[in-house]
Amino acid sequence: MNAIRFQSVAMLHWLWLLPLLTGLLFFAASRRRAALHTLIEAGLLDRIRISISPAKRRAKAILALAGLALLVTGLARPGWNPRAETVERRGRDVVFLLDVSKSMLAADLSPNRMERAKLAIQDAVDRLAGDRVGLVVFAGTSVVKCPLTLDYGFFRLMLEDISTDSLSRGGTLIGDGIRKVLEDVFDDEERQYKDIVLITDGEDHDSFPVEAAKTAGKRGVRLIAIGLGDEDQGRRIPVTDAQGRQTFLTHEGREVWTKLDAHTLREMVNATPGGKYLNVATGTIDLGQVYVELIDSAEKKDLESATIKRYDEKFQIFLTLALILLAVDAGLTDRRRLPPALALFTCLFLFPAESRAVAAGTLVRQGNEAFARGDWKTARERFAEASVTEPGSAGISFNLGAVSYREEDYARALEHFSEAALNTKDSLFAARAQYNMGNCAFRQAQRQKDGDLEQAIKECQASVSHYQDALRLDPRHQQASENIEVVRLFLKNLLDEQKRRQEEQEQKDDQSQKDDQSQKDDQSQKDDQSQKGDQSQKDDPSQKKTGSADKASPGKDPQPQSQPQPEAPSESSTPVNEQAREILDEEKENQRRRRPVAGGTRPVDKDW
Repeated sequence: MNAIRFQSVAMLHWLWLLPLLTGLLFFAASRRRAALHTLIEAGLLDRIRISISPAKRRAKAILALAGLALLVTGLARPGWNPRAETVERRGRDVVFLLDVSKSMLAADLSPNRMERAKLAIQDAVDRLAGDRVGLVVFAGTSVVKCPLTLDYGFFRLMLEDISTDSLSRGGTLIGDGIRKVLEDVFDDEERQYKDIVLITDGEDHDSFPVEAAKTAGKRGVRLIAIGLGDEDQGRRIPVTDAQGRQTFLTHEGREVWTKLDAHTLREMVNATPGGKYLNVATGTIDLGQVYVELIDSAEKKDLESATIKRYDEKFQIFLTLALILLAVDAGLTDRRRLPPALALFTCLFLFPAESRAVAAGTLVRQGNEAFARGDWKTARERFAEASVTEPGSAGISFNLGAVSYREEDYARALEHFSEAALNTKDSLFAARAQYNMGNCAFRQAQRQKDGDLEQAIKECQASVSHYQDALRLDPRHQQASENIEVVRLFLKNLLDEQKRRQEEQEQKDDQSQKDDQSQKDDQSQKDDQSQKGDQSQKDDPSQKKTGSADKASPGKDPQPQSQPQPEAPSESSTPVNEQAREILDEEKENQRRRRPVAGGTRPVDKDW
């Protein structure tokens, strides 16, 4: 056998407790001896039969110290018989290139393009299998948020912090984003095994994206483009002003409309080897499945390869011996002999923890019997009493959660299951707790769907997260896998309903704007018509200022109309005043220019 190697050497520092405890035992023995000599006269101590056996007391001390020493040694994970082992990691380099321009706030995907893109990337990261992943965002400029890494937790942290405020400069320069990936993320050592997943609405401001894609293709980089947004009519861009009111982005007095430019994206992917374009538009996409089909199944390279020396860990031997010695120490008494009744009293007095465990076990058994009968109130009371007797018990917290779930108090059930998951070290038990947490969150989402739709969506997302945690702890948990699909379908319906409500609200807002504009135009026409009549009376030579009794003859005054019209000649063939006609013609031209386009706004071909 070769030399022993400890995998956790820091644990050996606990061995310093042994000399300290030994000194305390000797000090306690001397203090007891001094106390006896103080109470008993000299010469009588050896004649008195004391119930304590010094030999047994020393044996118990030795057993306890030896058990502690073996326990610490086992926790240090000793091992021997080393052997060389090669560890390899294979995968591809995948960079998510995300558009964070203002146009990604458009709500043609619920809740908006940006949030839907982040959800899609999260689905893909959940399916990663050894690939290095990076994150680059772009708008009017480009920034590397996460370099290529195998730390998926750090990547998720960076993704969660992404918003349209991540970059201060507006615009959309797709070509610059691709060039940023090629220059600052990828290297030129290998001309394959690299993918760029571009997520954008495709609108670009003269950054030559097709030429950038051709450059990427020459360097062996594959481009997978995902187009988001309405390709036909487009949508307005919602913004929030300083007073917290939601309006829409304007440019030069007109509202900005944004729509998907699929043509440019198709040209870009065709410029790279094996490039793919996924026209999501206003639909849905499972980017995790896209990763499995397009990236995970592609050819991979060796990302890491190392030869390590692995030892056969034998900590089980030391821990077993430690438990045996400590058990013998606990069962050995240092008294010479005790009556049965006194022994029972001593056990209850000296071992209160064991007594509490027995009491808690009785209460749990009674609670389980009440639960089986359907007596939820009694079951909850028994489990609550047991939790006071044995605080921090994962099993009791789990039982309380089960009772609250049957009582349809899903919020309290979620808290109990969360405590159970935190207080257990058994991964399978934690998986059961996470699964039940997913059920609680889904039930709360069902309650909220007719009231607070946004809260229902959040509860669905939390439910999927709990089910995924359950699968991570227990990959064989088939029910959790099936429930994920059920909740995602329910979540899709909620998102569609949210999108429908938003569209109805936008239509109401548009109609309200049209009605307001129409009222303003009608009032303006009436005012202009009245002014023109007054002006005609002043300029006509045939009118005489004879006082209030002089009135125009019937049939000669212009009548109000929905649109300003030129005044017709009178029966006497007297020509209409030319200044009044010019005013009417000018107002008609202004009305034609102010007439809104279809949809109530004029689109602006500019992205922000």
